[in-house]
Amino acid sequence: MKSASGVYAGVFVRGPGKVTVLVFDEAKELPMWKFPGGGGQYLSRENRWETPEETASRELFEKTGISAKALKLIEGVNKGSHWWYLFEAVVDNFDGLLKRGNDGEYVARFPEAQLWGMPNFLKPHKEVLQEFHLI
Repeated sequence: MKSASGVYAGVFVRGPGKVTVLVFDEAKELPMWKFPGGGGQYLSRENRWETPEETASRELFEKTGISAKALKLIEGVNKGSHWWYLFEAVVDNFDGLLKRGNDGEYVARFPEAQLWGMPNFLKPHKEVLQEFHLI
């Protein structure tokens, strides 16, 4: 789905035991595991668009059931047609983790070390982890 705000945000979740959470949308033509995230929404009651951090927080909860107390901005990139932001969320536990997100994506936990060898982990997401030495 296109975001009229031109803002997309993803979240790299860090949990206990160096475990992360990814989502998988089997409805895509080439399904891949990726960071939970999505596009910004218009907040009509406040007459404004979500900030990238608000988008990341909402999308993380909708896609995984995780409520992050704090998000740390890792990177913001102008992709031409939109801005893409990656945030990091450190969580104490995975209480409330969904099996499927609000859009029907599968949700699963993976050891961070396993991400390198996953052929079906979205390449741009893997590259940003490498670039910023996150794992």
